[in-house]
Amino acid sequence: MSQLSSRDKNISFLEELYTLLDLEEGWDGENAIPVSKELVSLASDFLSQAYDNSTLRNLSWFNPRISPILDGRIGVEWVAPTRYLLLLLDNSPSVEFVKRNQVGELESGTIDSSGAIHNLIPWACQYVNGVAHPAQG
Repeated sequence: MSQLSSRDKNISFLEELYTLLDLEEGWDGENAIPVSKELVSLASDFLSQAYDNSTLRNLSWFNPRISPILDGRIGVEWVAPTRYLLLLLDNSPSVEFVKRNQVGELESGTIDSSGAIHNLIPWACQYVNGVAHPAQG
């Protein structure tokens, strides 16, 4: 549906993001709001920056699950055996999050996009397949 840039082709999970543009009003069979083109573009930029941050800092990265939310937002999840992170993206400069650490403690709140890119996402990706990959500076 959407044209991927040559850079985006290297980040395969972005294809999943672009499929959200196919959703129409009521995509859930009821009253779900479709994801806007503007939000898909913002989410693509956000996730590309997060990926670049992780690779530039030699941090672990694993692809998130991307899903539409009934109210038109985009859910982005990293699920690992010992960590969980859900980001809810909309058109605002802040990101709602829910995270669970290795002992099952939940934390939720709102953080600016930069904080999510530089702190939350690297935190979630530290544990891949149950193996610790320490964050480096």
